[in-house]
Order: sequence, then C-alpha cells, then structure tokens
Amino acid sequence: MPEVEMIGSSLDLSEIRELLIGSLGDSVKWHSSVENRPLELHLKDPLPSKVRLYLYNLVPSGREEEFKVNVRLPAHEGGDEDHAAPDRSGGYLTMLGGYHEHHEVFAFWDDDLHEEYGSVSPLQVQSETIGRAISEGLTTQQRATAGLGGETVIVAQPDRVGEAIEMRDRLIKIRTLLHEFLPDGWRDNGSRAQTIERVVDVFLEGTPRDRSTEKRREMAQQVVADDLGNTLDTVQDKFRGELWEDRDPGSEGYQRRYLDPILEEIESVWRDEETKIEELLEEDEKSDHPLIAYLEESEPTVSVYSFSAPPDRWWTSARYNILPFIQDNQEHWEEISPGDVVLFYSLTEPANTDLSDQSEGLIGAAILGEKYVKEDDWWWEEPEDAESFEYVARFDRVFYTGQIENINLNLGTETSDKEDSAQEEELEALTTDLLEVSKAHSICHNVFDDRMPDEEPLAAFTYDDGSTETVRPKALIREMASSLREAPPVNIYSEFSGSIDAELLKGLHFPDGDKEILDQIEAALHAGKHVILTGPPGTGKTEIARRVVNALAERYWWLYSGSQMTTATSDWSTFDTVGGYMPEEDEDTDGGLSFSPGIILNRYKDRETETQRNEPLVIDELNRADIDKAFGQLFTVLSGQSVQLPYTKDNKEVEIVSSDLLEELPRSHQYAVPESWVIFATMNTYDKTSLYEMSYAFMRRFSFIPIDVPELPEEDDPDEEELLRDLMSEYVSTWDGIDADSEEQIAVGRVWRNTNNSVDARAIGPAIVQDILATITQYPSSDTELEYRLTNAVISYIFPQLEGVPERRQIVNSIKNSPEVNEERIMEAAREILQVSFEDDE
Repeated sequence: MPEVEMIGSSLDLSEIRELLIGSLGDSVKWHSSVENRPLELHLKDPLPSKVRLYLYNLVPSGREEEFKVNVRLPAHEGGDEDHAAPDRSGGYLTMLGGYHEHHEVFAFWDDDLHEEYGSVSPLQVQSETIGRAISEGLTTQQRATAGLGGETVIVAQPDRVGEAIEMRDRLIKIRTLLHEFLPDGWRDNGSRAQTIERVVDVFLEGTPRDRSTEKRREMAQQVVADDLGNTLDTVQDKFRGELWEDRDPGSEGYQRRYLDPILEEIESVWRDEETKIEELLEEDEKSDHPLIAYLEESEPTVSVYSFSAPPDRWWTSARYNILPFIQDNQEHWEEISPGDVVLFYSLTEPANTDLSDQSEGLIGAAILGEKYVKEDDWWWEEPEDAESFEYVARFDRVFYTGQIENINLNLGTETSDKEDSAQEEELEALTTDLLEVSKAHSICHNVFDDRMPDEEPLAAFTYDDGSTETVRPKALIREMASSLREAPPVNIYSEFSGSIDAELLKGLHFPDGDKEILDQIEAALHAGKHVILTGPPGTGKTEIARRVVNALAERYWWLYSGSQMTTATSDWSTFDTVGGYMPEEDEDTDGGLSFSPGIILNRYKDRETETQRNEPLVIDELNRADIDKAFGQLFTVLSGQSVQLPYTKDNKEVEIVSSDLLEELPRSHQYAVPESWVIFATMNTYDKTSLYEMSYAFMRRFSFIPIDVPELPEEDDPDEEELLRDLMSEYVSTWDGIDADSEEQIAVGRVWRNTNNSVDARAIGPAIVQDILATITQYPSSDTELEYRLTNAVISYIFPQLEGVPERRQIVNSIKNSPEVNEERIMEAAREILQVSFEDDE
C-alpha cells in the first residue's frame, strides 16, 4: 500500500465540483452550476436519480494518520446558529464529501445518520483508508458516530465515484430493510451495525446467486473482513449471540438459524423492488403517470386545458389549491367542469414587478373539482386597484414538477411579512424542474403537428371539430412524469382561523340560545382542540356536530375535503380506528396481507388514489367505546405529534405524521394529519350501556362542551302550567311540521318534567320530546284520545332510553304519575320491556 503524505488540499470548492462532475462523465443528465453550493446532480440509471453534494477539501485533522473535512453549510455562514442541517428535500440523496488534490481521492460520509452539524464539524477518515483507495480504487472504513450506530466512510478514486455514490444509496436502503427484519437495538453497537450493513450489501450485490445462502453469507463476511483488515471470526461474531439477546441458537447456531432466513427475506424484497422498476420501465407508456391513466379512463368525457398565469399567482394557487379567474374571464370559469384536467403554464414575469423574472414553462397539472364564487379577499396580491379574482375552481388532485415542499404553504404566514428574497426563493422552488415552453411546443409539434395551446389564459386542447384531444397533453405529462409529484389538494399546513356562521343552528332551540354553544366550538377550533359535546340523549349533540363539520367543508373548501360520521361501539379496537393487516382484494396477490387503514386514517388519505384528504370526523356516542383499546397510538396523534405503527407499507413503517413536522411531501407509508383536522364526538351522560372511563391523557386533547336540557318547573310550582306552556311553545315554534294544540303541549311537557326531575343527572333532551309530539299529532283519527296517543309515544321513545339505567323504576314511577298517561299500560310495558317490578310499591 502506498505511503500517504500528511498534507492538505486547498482547491477552490468549485474546482472540486467540476472534478466530480467530470468523474461521473456520461452518467450526468443535468447538474447545477459549479458555483452553487450544494452541487445538485440528476444521474442516469443505475445511479440514484437525484443527488445533492456538499464538497470540501480533505486536510490533516491534527491527529496522527487522520484526515478530515470541516463541514460548513450555507446556513452557517453569516448566521448566528451553531447548528444547521443540509438541504434534504426534494427526494435527493444528500451526501457530504471531500477531495484531496494530491492523493486524488474522494471520501464520502453518511449524512443519513446526522440530524445536523455544528458550525465547523469535522468528519474524519484514516490515512490508511486513503492509501487503500489509492491502491484498490475503492474501499470503506468504519467510523464511530456517538449515539448513531456508526457509519461507513467510502473512499474512491475519481473513476469509481459512481460506484461510491451507488454504494452509499444502497447502504441507506439496506439500513431501512434491516430495521424491519433485525431485532431492535441492532444499531446500538456502531461497529456491529456498520459491519452488518456492509455484509448485507456484499451479499446482495457481490456474491453469486447460484450458491447456497450459507455459502454466500460466508463469502460476504470474508470480503468485509478483508476490507476492514479483520479476521472472518471477528466479523462473524457481530452476527452471533449478542445480536439475538436471549434467543436459543439451537443446533444450527445463531447465523444459520436466524441470520440466513433474514438474508433470504431481505433478498426477496430487494429483488422484488428491482423487478418492479424493470417492469415499470418496460410497461406500456399509457400507465406512466396517474394523470395519463386518468385521461385514458375518462376521455372523451373530460376537457383538457392549459392555463397561463404569472409565477406568483401560481404560488397562491399552490397555497389554496385553486384555479383563479378574474371577473373579465368569467366565461372561462363557466366553461370548465369538475373532472377536467388543466396544465399549469407559468409565465416569465411575476405580477409583482418587484420580483425577478422566472423560467417559463409547465410547472404542474390538476384534476379540477367543484367551482366556487370567492367570498373573501384572500388573494395576496389584490390591492384596492387590482382586478378581483372572484371565480375559482378547486383541485381534486394536483401535481407539481417543482420543490413544493420548500414553499411555506401555511396560510397564517402573510406574504406581506415576507421579504422579497424569501418570495424569490419560493418562486424558484415552484418553477424548478419545469418543462420549458420551447420544449413543450416542440413535443406538441412532434406528436400532433401543432404547438401547445396558449392563446388565452384558459386554452383548450381540441381537434378541428372542437372535441377533446389528449395526444398532446399525454405527451407533455409523460415528459414531466419523472418530476411530476402529487401534492395535497387541500392545505394541510394551516390551522383553522375562520368563523362559524351564527345562523348555523337555525331550527334548533336551546335554553340559553345557540350563540354560547357556537362561541365555545369556535374557540376550541382556534385553540387546536378536538370537541366532545356532552349531555343527555336528545339534546341535539349529533345534529350540532353534523352541521358544524358540514359547514367547515362547505365554507373552507381550501382546508377541508368533506366530512364523515360514524358511531362508536364497545367492540372498537385500534384495528377499527387505525387499521391493520388484511388480505388483499386483488386476485393476483393470492390472498397476501397488506396494511388496511381504519376509520381515522381514512380521513387523511383516499384509499383508492392515496390522495391527501382532510375530513373532520364526527364520532357519535363516543363513550360506548373502550377509549384506551380503541385509540391506542392515536393519543399521540391527537396531541399533534407523529407516531410509527407496527405495520409496513411499501417496505417502510406506517407513520402518522403531523403536517407541521413534514420535511417533504407525504409519502405512501405516511398518513399526514392536517393542522386543521378535528374530531367532533358526542357523549351521552345517560346511556343504556355502561360508560367507559376516559383517561386524563385522552380528555386533555378535547374541549368538553355541555349541551344541557332546560330547567322544567316542578309540579307544585303555582305557575307550573304557564311556565310549561311558554317553554313548550318556544320549542314548537322552531320545529317544522308539528301542529300541536296547547293541551297536547302541556301534556307532553308534564311527561318530560316527570322524566327529568325524578332522578338527578338523568334526563332526556328536546329531540325526544319533538318525536313524541310529532307522533301524537299524526294519528289518522283525530278523535283518538290523548291518553292513548301519549302513552304509546312514551313507551316508544322514552322507554328505550331507560334500558340498563339503575334508577329506571323510580323514573317510570314518576312518568306514570303524569295525568295524561295510562298508569296501568305504563306499568305493564315497564315490566315487559325494562324488567321493572312494582311489587314493592303495592
């Protein structure tokens, strides 16, 4: 091995970037300017498609026989922060590397293991490793990283840089797989973790597949032992007893009993992913992208358009997920329909003349949803003298070519509070990777002998006869497909800051009015709390919750994509609410198991398209469920934190993640919880089943809002009849379709009073009274005695509420004393239905 001289390297960093680009040769499809930091590369298969590199000079570390790079990130320069993280967004493989001009080697460290770096963080590599790379072309070294399980440093000569990048990408993917298959804590020992990763890498990529698993594993272990300068036994020790804790090695030994089956499972997943990629490349072009598949399925029933707008207006479209039309373009708004497809054409000049020009071209596409007339002036560049963007269409699904994750989509952040430089950065993120307009026109000419339509703000793709043409749109989408990623069609990054219509509860009557109820609900939503409406049955809790969530979805359609209702049961478990493994419905899967989301997770993501949702959920009669059993991991989610589930999807652990913690667009294994998402639950304080106790951990995530019954006058009150008449009249005036005379109202009021006043904390609400009145006034024979009608109604509507209530005999005794009911029939029904005995009363 050659002697390595302990001298430093002092190249200009742009020269190092040029050297790396040159080393990769034809593998580079595109790269950012060498003057920019970091260097971004788009590479050809089999290399990672997108790589982002921070490169430095290798210099002596000051320790014996050791070199280092001093990591200084752009965020460190001129800033007050001691720590910063590289840009890891956009699906790039992020790497930190160094180059030595005299020894002519690159070294790469494992950024995947580092959360952030100090203002000058040294990353080290031994001079012996550099010497081996000079001699062998490419080599690795184990390096301890405190608390992170250790990393593998890769050192390579320039002509093998591609192999080094490919190896780094593989090691990260292998680590993800190992987390799934190896026992917890396998990375607690750094040396062991690095050795395991390298052995699996060599096993998958460097051993002949026509040998046995045991033989291939031993071959891989020997390669790694030679690479590290260790003995085979030293490497094999990493795979023995300590890794498997107290498991019995059996006669086969730890490696044959536990490791070899795991290697076979990992290889099955690894080869299956390669097969999927190869099949995707060979697949018919029509299924390249969901938008193309949608056009294939939907034509000729949908229209396809290009919509041209300045880049800063597309920025607002991305925040609100809408297509905007000024008043003069109302006819264009009327032309489009839900289900139509629109390609986003971003022009050069921003509407805000203080901002810089941007590249011009296609930046995305959407499937349109419902159309609305905008009520509020929330379009950010609408000064008093500007045109009003009154007409909008929402997005059902939306896709962008740019780095949408680098845009602040939180509607709580006013654009006026942003400096121009911040706006410039976000516009650049939105327009990066766009399909340039000249290339778009060229593609259209190649496939259709005509340019892309752009003569109007809204321009249709049509044949000469006016019918929809999809040849050009599909060609354009296919060209953008590699970078055209789906984004949430609702804003999941913003909290609710709106208001609730004061007339929302019109038609319902509450003793103290409905304003107090609505004020409490609005305050809870602004505080980020979920809501539980409590009270006796029939007080309107479910109707209140239903109206509120429907109003949220209808009024704030840029936040919410609908709403859903469900009823809790005592059988609920986390399988019902969160989800679990179920046999796949596809016949081709031969009944294999896959993760199936439950009631809660289905509010975040469409089961079929996996498009982001935000559906407020109403859970009726929550107290029927065993809360701890039913909600489990959701306790963490309801407090705004992320949680990983014990299931996998696309070979990754299923994760429920709070939207404010997302660093990129939600991935297939992630269920993003929108910032404005809310649960409305109802809880009867008078139920026919036993009530489960709620833990404080659950209760503190909710705002409890009581929905009470009115105070009813006692029988001995001298003004009893007048008070009942006034109270019943107030309710009847709000109930449509009930024509009850004064006698009927007073009779029902007395039954209501006797039911509610007999036992503390046991009452029924006005909805049950409404049902009774509606029934007794609808008898076909108008001369049917009131006693007969009312007694039947009491048995039909009040008795079901008494099932399982310990004090039901006392309540029935009070009801039967109502003057307008038949005491004998009430007692007989109570014996049969409620198993009440009146023997002690006789």
